[in-house]
Amino acid sequence: MNRKPLTAEIYNQQWMYDLFHACYHDVARASDILSVEVERDCKTVAARLVKEGTSFFTKTLPKLGKQLDKLLAAEPDELPPDDPFPGFGKGESGSKIPKFLGCLFSEVLTADGKERSDASPEAYGNIRLLTGLFYKTEWPLTPELSEKVITQFLQTEEELPEEGASINQIIDRFNPGDFLSPYVLREARRLCRQVLGGTDPLDYDALIPRHGPGAVATGETGHEKTAFKRYYDRLHSVFPYDILMSYNLSSVSDEWEGWQGLESLDTGTAKVVLVPKDSRGPRLISCEPLEYQWVQQAMLKHLVTTIEKHPLTRGQVNFSSQEINRDMAQRASLGGPEGDAVRLESGDVMFPLPMDYVTLDMKDASDRVSCALVKYLFPENWYEALYACRSAATKLPCGRVVPLKKFAPMGSAVCFPIEALVFWSIARAMLHHCSVEDQKYVVQIEPTPLDLAVQAYRSQRAKVYVYGDDIIVPRYCSGLTIRVLEAVGLKANLDKCCRGRFFRESCGMDAYKGICVTPLRIRTPLTSSLGGTALFSWCSYHNWFERRGMYGAAELVRSWLCRVSPDLLVLNEEEWDPVPVAYLHRADTFGLDTLSGRRLRRRWNSDFQRYEFRGWVARVRPYEANTPGWSEMLVRASASRTSVLPETFFMKADWLHWFEEPVVTAYQYARARRVIRKRAWLPLNKR
Repeated sequence: MNRKPLTAEIYNQQWMYDLFHACYHDVARASDILSVEVERDCKTVAARLVKEGTSFFTKTLPKLGKQLDKLLAAEPDELPPDDPFPGFGKGESGSKIPKFLGCLFSEVLTADGKERSDASPEAYGNIRLLTGLFYKTEWPLTPELSEKVITQFLQTEEELPEEGASINQIIDRFNPGDFLSPYVLREARRLCRQVLGGTDPLDYDALIPRHGPGAVATGETGHEKTAFKRYYDRLHSVFPYDILMSYNLSSVSDEWEGWQGLESLDTGTAKVVLVPKDSRGPRLISCEPLEYQWVQQAMLKHLVTTIEKHPLTRGQVNFSSQEINRDMAQRASLGGPEGDAVRLESGDVMFPLPMDYVTLDMKDASDRVSCALVKYLFPENWYEALYACRSAATKLPCGRVVPLKKFAPMGSAVCFPIEALVFWSIARAMLHHCSVEDQKYVVQIEPTPLDLAVQAYRSQRAKVYVYGDDIIVPRYCSGLTIRVLEAVGLKANLDKCCRGRFFRESCGMDAYKGICVTPLRIRTPLTSSLGGTALFSWCSYHNWFERRGMYGAAELVRSWLCRVSPDLLVLNEEEWDPVPVAYLHRADTFGLDTLSGRRLRRRWNSDFQRYEFRGWVARVRPYEANTPGWSEMLVRASASRTSVLPETFFMKADWLHWFEEPVVTAYQYARARRVIRKRAWLPLNKR
């Protein structure tokens, strides 16, 4: 029998199918699903892999799961479509439930495609796991997907209003004849200016310029980032170079000839970069010029501090922690805070006022916040300062330069706080214009005294929670909030706006009936070497399966890891700190054994009175650069004004802690986004 050569496509199909098969068997054992049905579904997967390839796992199955999310996120009275799950055969005659994974779907939906009153959160979570397991896998970029993303970027830019457009012109462009939005936007402008109006954006004592680990449009890396080469007239007119880009006046004097030789430009031009995101295509990021990024980081810190400390936004607009939004989403998934329904007494009438929160998701959020909208909402001094450090255009990969009508695209340091404050102000202003009428909330042109009482009570009790483009608002004003957001050029992703009875999604918390149903997403493809950070990613996948009792999938991943690195630590409910460690969690063993069966090396450290073990850790890849002089002093001065060393010195990623041995040698820097594996003696800190 002739076997097909093991191409990359066949290899990916094989390990993806094996992992899916193991996960499905673990789910079946926990859910009492018949093995006959499991094997039938696995045969379906195998057959469709032959026809569709890995796209069945990365596109077809995720689409099936998203269709279920869409049904549960829709309004309770919204009827399901005739065929809610196209591309999959149905079970019984007349049923809308797909035959594939039918045992799980039947625990969530009725035969006519509606949500069951006794729907099982466990079954729903298992469906989301099996259908979305490979949705976020980062594959190499393809020209077709890259072109599609760039085309969408240009189309969004065309839809935005011109920079000098008034707010009425914006509304007439997107929602002609809308009488509600002007009133709400005036209130939103008042709120924005109340939050920012008491702070000077050019308070140089509060401005701490710095650089992050990311790339810049002008190409400098590491130690080169403090050697400024360009002079921008607009930037210098608001942020003088001798104040923010020099160590002191002595440095300006010593380097005067170099300052005179800077390239003189009016404004900066950003650069479009595509990075892997998910199966739909890459993520588009706009890299800022070196000098702009230096000032934007200073404005970011100042803006975030101002918003997080103001009484109006404190605890409602968050940047440092997602836990508030995550907790609110989980509580809202109970279908409204039970036991928290209150009644407002007015005469002889009692009005129930439950505060049921829903989550809203914005589409292309950072690309749709226009200059015209920010100019209308923000105080003039803040707008002028932020506008001065904003790139006026961006350069596409093909070399074409496109003027930008969006204010701060993704990649700008101030993108996140600007969009968050815009969304919060509009949603919060909407609360002031809502009243009650037969559970349908509309704006009352001539409200009665009772309407005013209800409106005042709701306004005091209701809140809006925003983290970036994740918005949580009371249900009674969600429809009108979407209407006003879209009236100014923003766009809500209605398929992901969770306004159903129980499903809520915000900041990575997918909750159903109070239970977290966030699935595991395999981002790192399995390779033969698992070099760089891939080993740490697959260790975390193994630990995720172990913690949830999916021992078949965990054993499979462990067997893969054993081939690559046979001396990974096997621990029990422990956490390594402060360095990221590649270890495997095994619930039934605390031993010092390794995957290969050899004893794990350990020693007693008498200086710290503790046992230490020999294992893998992540280290930055440092390099030395001969950079004595004022530019080095400028970096050190910036570091001394922050609580931690700047990321210019060493890299930090979402899954990494600060390193045990940071790069602290003079003139030694870290290569951004480059991590190596290294063995080290590590302490074991119990929780």
